[in-house]
Amino acid sequence: MATLAVGVGSRAVRLDCRLWDKWLGDALYAVAVYLALALVAPRVRPAGRAAATLGICSALELFQLTGIPDGLADRQRWVGWVLGTEFGWADLACYTVGVAAIVLVTARRPARPRTAASRSAG
Repeated sequence: MATLAVGVGSRAVRLDCRLWDKWLGDALYAVAVYLALALVAPRVRPAGRAAATLGICSALELFQLTGIPDGLADRQRWVGWVLGTEFGWADLACYTVGVAAIVLVTARRPARPRTAASRSAG
């Protein structure tokens, strides 16, 4: 939730600082995709999840070149927040930074010990 709150905040509250106004939101977008993948595919290893996240984010960024997301965002503003509207090479770099950051953060977390219930279930 914090990822989404700060990401949306970086778009809603302008500070005239490119790091806050643009790049942070792009990096956190990739973090949100990574975390969503962790929820729907928890057994996928971090490297696979990172590769999938970069693939999804890159595909969405390239999709912006078609102009379709921009047209959809004219009718429904939230579509622009989810799909973006303008292609940018820097966005791809921000996604990479975001994925690298979340992989480092999650790799440092100690594994939770398995309980008797989780061992018998899986």
